[in-house]
Amino acid sequence: GFVFGLHGPCMAIDTACSSALNGSHWAASAVRNAECETALSTGVSLKLLPIVTVGLAAANMLSPVIFM
Repeated sequence: GFVFGLHGPCMAIDTACSSALNGSHWAASAVRNAECETALSTGVSLKLLPIVTVGLAAANMLSPVIFM
């Protein structure tokens, strides 16, 4: 935020697979409700431990991978 001169409220959203979508929703809602003039929303997903990802996939808790 300091590099780009950003200021104002900041929110972290952790919803497993839909954090970026929820972040965009809240940013758009804030602009629409005149809580701010502009909003910035980003999303990051890190799966650092393969065993965790394998476990989540085995439990069908991740979106399917489609190869085309």
